[in-house]
Amino acid sequence: MSYSMTAENENPSHGATPDSSDPGSERPDSQRQGSLLAYQRELELQNAVLHETQEALEAARNRYMDLYDSAPVGFVTLSPNGLIREANLTAAEMLGKDRRNLLGRPLTAFLAHGHSSRLFNHLRRVAGAGSRVTTEMHLRGLSGETLPVRVDTTLSEPQESSPTYLTTLTDISEQKRLEAENRRHYRELEQLSRAALVGEIASTLAHDLNQPLAAINNYAAAAQNDLSASRSNHERAREAIAKLTEQVGYAGDLIRSVREMLRPSDSIQETIDLNRVIEDSRRLVKKFAEEHQTALCMELAEDLPPVTGNATQLKQVVVNLAINAVEAYEGTGAKRPEVRFRTSRGLSGEILVEVTDQAGGMDEETRENLFKPFYSTKSEGLGMGLAICRTIVESHGGSLWAVLHEQGGTTMGFKVPGPKEDPDAAAD
Repeated sequence: MSYSMTAENENPSHGATPDSSDPGSERPDSQRQGSLLAYQRELELQNAVLHETQEALEAARNRYMDLYDSAPVGFVTLSPNGLIREANLTAAEMLGKDRRNLLGRPLTAFLAHGHSSRLFNHLRRVAGAGSRVTTEMHLRGLSGETLPVRVDTTLSEPQESSPTYLTTLTDISEQKRLEAENRRHYRELEQLSRAALVGEIASTLAHDLNQPLAAINNYAAAAQNDLSASRSNHERAREAIAKLTEQVGYAGDLIRSVREMLRPSDSIQETIDLNRVIEDSRRLVKKFAEEHQTALCMELAEDLPPVTGNATQLKQVVVNLAINAVEAYEGTGAKRPEVRFRTSRGLSGEILVEVTDQAGGMDEETRENLFKPFYSTKSEGLGMGLAICRTIVESHGGSLWAVLHEQGGTTMGFKVPGPKEDPDAAAD
């Protein structure tokens, strides 16, 4: 008995019930509860942040859609075959349809006649380039009018088998109107410049015209006398009439040249013999050069091919260059002033026209500003002549230049493209 009691005393906890009042027994549950509360608070915070983020994204999306729809240009998304997948309100207004009625319809249905193939060529170029490509097209209005637009297109995902084209439509009708107005103003300025040129040589032209008119009168009187004499000299009368006819032709050519210089040139494109242009220009400035005791010499290339352009405009350029060359001799004391006209063909087939003087050249400032508008070395000059000449030559696909010679003098010239070769003819 004493043994078992001793054993019980040695193991006092054996079979005993834990005391529920012990504070250490509640610690694991409170820790778990605290962790759950912390997790809950964290989730609530994350939900709040997520809600704020969603609201911010929604607000940003609304702002983007407002900007997208109110943009001053039309945005359309096109499929590879040109069907409209998306469009903003500006595009819908430009195309004259409600946005819902645009989706799935081909953009070609809203293009002006003849522009459908241009759209597909444009999309092919975009696919090949992989970058933005720009072209111009015309949209068809409901009442039959057309709207010129600039079309900018990029490929959204070129790596996909079915790419999407992002296209911007920009109304350029105002730009086109201003360009047309500028062209009209330029034509008026060009015509005024030609009139000023004719005015500058008007007195010499009148004198030049008086000579053939006086000759015509003399030859007509001689022929009349020969035919009315008791013994008519028909042979001499025929010679007088032949010379009369020649002078009539000369006077007619002079009047025609002046009339062509004064008429509105618009955009007349024709086949031009540049040698003929040089000869007509020389006829216009001949008396002007004689009054300045300046000789006019010609070196015209034989078999010069014709070019396409506006003869009146190119004549204006040559006359302007010739007058400047003659006037360059003023005050130089040159004993034998001479202005030389020369035509030739360049290495690339272009046609070159040069007007050369030996009047001593010009300073560097003059050479640098020569073709700028409103720059003139003449006290009474407006400084528009050579600027207009440069514009004329550039509109013909050419260029205008001035070269100073070491021995003194200046060559001013221009070049225009020669005739294009027929590839079929070249193959033959």
